[in-house]
Amino acid sequence: MGDPQKDHFHFVATRHTFVFGQQAWQPSINIYETSDTIQVEVDLAGVQAEQLQIDAEANMVRIHGSRQLVPPAELQRIHWMEIPAGPFQIEIPLSVPVNPERTTSHYVNGILKIVLPLLKHANQQVHITPTEL
Repeated sequence: MGDPQKDHFHFVATRHTFVFGQQAWQPSINIYETSDTIQVEVDLAGVQAEQLQIDAEANMVRIHGSRQLVPPAELQRIHWMEIPAGPFQIEIPLSVPVNPERTTSHYVNGILKIVLPLLKHANQQVHITPTEL
């Protein structure tokens, strides 16, 4: 398995092949942690906001949608094709718990930004005073 951090985010480096948008593709993502949030940025140039769905749980974020690219009406030949189209799905396992109910997202200039507040735990140390029975 190797380095646990690289293995944990292995899905980030996975690339999918596609033929005219028929198979799923993998958008590029950045994941940051601040003192009180996990922030996810997803490169979704050309995806319409209404084509996106985001689901957040305490330990996982799922993003799926679709990008439609329409070739020219009188297409004769493709010389180069790198921009994937069609459906995509990303599942991001989170190493720290977040509060999904307070999650926010913004979609500007083809970049989806999701802000997931960290779940604040009470002090993990509990003092218990025994009582006599």
